[in-house]
Amino acid sequence: MVSLIANELRFRKGGTKAMLAEARVFVQAGFETTAHSLAFAMGMMAERPDLAEKMYKQGLESLGQDTCYDVDKMKVAIEETKLVNYFFHEAFRLYPLAPSLGGECTNDIELSAKDGTKYSLPKGTATVFLNMSLQRQIADNPNEIQLEQWDTKP
Repeated sequence: MVSLIANELRFRKGGTKAMLAEARVFVQAGFETTAHSLAFAMGMMAERPDLAEKMYKQGLESLGQDTCYDVDKMKVAIEETKLVNYFFHEAFRLYPLAPSLGGECTNDIELSAKDGTKYSLPKGTATVFLNMSLQRQIADNPNEIQLEQWDTKP
């Protein structure tokens, strides 16, 4: 926000009203991305009740029967529930928060395809990166939930 306020002409001209409008966009964007992530994760759990059950059991094991909200105990429990962590990584891979990102080349770029074909993107070229497609280029079954790929233990 500091950078925006210092560098954006619309804030110098629009004053507090323009700044508040921008702050609302940030708040709404945070809400939308959180809602998006949770909605897709819950959908994935509905598709895979076996994984939901495993995560539930792992959570119970980490928290025990104690239902108090001890922050330190919750932090430890979160660290111990690896399946939940891996599950949300998979949710973000399968359903990225930004399915595509637009941009503009700040330099001339040369690309080579697998078959050797060369492509040039001159400075100023508008681009779109399709994150959803790119994130499904890994693994044998890229559309399947694959928690094991996030377990990076040696």
